[in-house]
Amino acid sequence: MVLHPLDFDWRAAVVGLLAMILLVGLAPTRLRTVAALFALLVPMIVVLVFGWSTVGTVADTGEIPTGIPLPHLPDPSTLSLSMVAGALAVTLIVLVQGAGVAESAPNPGGARSSVDRDFTAQGIGNVFAGLFRGMPVGGSVGQTAINQSSGARGRWGGMWSGLWILVILVALAGVVGRVPLPTLAAILMVAAARSIDPDRLVAIWSSGAISRTALLVTFFATLLLPVTAAVGVGVGLSLLLQLNQEAIDLKVVRLRVDGDHLIEARAPTTLSDKEIVILDVYGSLFYAGARTLQAKLPDPDDAHDPVVILRLRGRTSVSATFLHVVGDYARRLDALGGRLYLSGVDPRIREVWTDDLLHAQGLHIEFFPATRTLGESTLAAYADAEVRIQREGRS
Repeated sequence: MVLHPLDFDWRAAVVGLLAMILLVGLAPTRLRTVAALFALLVPMIVVLVFGWSTVGTVADTGEIPTGIPLPHLPDPSTLSLSMVAGALAVTLIVLVQGAGVAESAPNPGGARSSVDRDFTAQGIGNVFAGLFRGMPVGGSVGQTAINQSSGARGRWGGMWSGLWILVILVALAGVVGRVPLPTLAAILMVAAARSIDPDRLVAIWSSGAISRTALLVTFFATLLLPVTAAVGVGVGLSLLLQLNQEAIDLKVVRLRVDGDHLIEARAPTTLSDKEIVILDVYGSLFYAGARTLQAKLPDPDDAHDPVVILRLRGRTSVSATFLHVVGDYARRLDALGGRLYLSGVDPRIREVWTDDLLHAQGLHIEFFPATRTLGESTLAAYADAEVRIQREGRS
């Protein structure tokens, strides 16, 4: 409109505004469930009566096939590496978009949706869509918004949409071809406006820089790219920002023993001779978080026989990067006559970090499994470290 003002068609604008007026005007009345149907039919009649041939119609975008689509096996000769790569990209975006739709359109009654069932259903649906030469199917933001604004209240809303499309293909393909495109744009715009939740936007905006950045980038990407690509951009950016934030937010604190209690204190930057230091970590230990931990561990190079106890309470899995960081630190302590202890270790971690694995990498690490009593394994590790220091002193 800004760059090509002479191409502005006032007739198309009138048709679109008429559809919007019908959608909004009929919403508070008993005809709200058929408001979208009126918004399609009335502008179409106006275009036909006045002969506004400059207003684009559905038929202008391509021929609408008639009849019931029949099964058709795909041609194996068309399979290629680029097709597989493209299919994987579409799969990822469709699944992410479907999960987003499930989040924005909760189940009736507040029941939690099952992501596994949703993904399975979309997979089965896409197999049959391929057999009938259909487009990839998945959770649609636009379709869901239209269904909700048209009065749909349950899962059968989507089922009935598919059944009506089948009826239209068989009996009304010619009529649908005469529907003005501005009316479809109007329906999508009204449905999108109704799907906006101001309270949710405020909550997202107040959640921090990551949420605000993802919101703005996804919004502008939606204006410039297809919706599926915009969703992919938003999800990818969110993951990168989250990983970066987890690495930045990682905090290491010292735990001092006070009788049967552990008291938090500031973590030291270096270790002293025969010193026992208990460390606890807040934050993610995956990927960049493990590297941040490596930078924040106390430097042992100027100490003799130091002992470090790293508390892992509540962590059920760790990354390969974390194993590398811990292994490197354990070797540095071992070279100085010290030892690394891991307390509060979950059995699942110990199953992965077997003695054979540690021995193959030349690592000496003392493990103290987690117990039901908080701090018990850490205090046990501290007592064992004291015995070790005393034994080293006598020798």
